[in-house]
Amino acid sequence: MTLILFFLFFLLKNNYVFAADSKFLVTSDSTYKIADNGVTTVNQNFTFTNTTSQYFPSEYVANLPVKDVYNLRAFDKTGALQIKTSLNGDVRQVTIKFGEQAIGIGTSVKWSLAYETEQI
Repeated sequence: MTLILFFLFFLLKNNYVFAADSKFLVTSDSTYKIADNGVTTVNQNFTFTNTTSQYFPSEYVANLPVKDVYNLRAFDKTGALQIKTSLNGDVRQVTIKFGEQAIGIGTSVKWSLAYETEQI
């Protein structure tokens, strides 16, 4: 039974490639603006550069160091990106689906993530 489950896992396993994979060069620039009322606005700008001809990033999973975030938004040159969030202990996990693709060696996609929190 275990052997069957093992093979089913590999047969049904999806082949999604995540941007944090070593197949991509990731650079980022982050800005934190702290207001007098304690609210921090975080703006992060990313560039993903594809280093392969076989793969492209379809989504990115970010683990934010705070669990309470609001006004969460992500966008690229195509517009607003689809976001899903979940809580894993004190870490907010954010999955961002890309609208633009970096297909081919050396191609890049630029996108931004922004949110506000009172926990920084």
